Amino acid sequence: EIITLARNTLLAGMLEPLQGRLHWLFRQIDDPESLLAEHERLHEAIATGDPEVAASRALEHVRTYRDIALRILFGDSDNGADGADGADGADPPAESPAS
Repeated sequence: EIITLARNTLLAGMLEPLQGRLHWLFRQIDDPESLLAEHERLHEAIATGDPEVAASRALEHVRTYRDIALRILFGDSDNGADGADGADGADPPAESPAS
């Protein structure tokens, strides 16, 4: 919703074809409360009107969840685990053909 509220049509257009996979990844997260808290911090930063703080929090969010997504998809190479806690082992949904 932040992308929609920001009217960032470029990013919205890039993410639209990935929605199915993103929803699958979100369902694999074993601590949704932390994701909600991070989104709230990002929203607060945007609401303050300080673009530097908002950009910093957005970058932090992307980096954090990039790392989580990689662990879910490919396992945690640091400890040899096959995937992150909470992953159900199901494959992510295939991309739907572009309309």
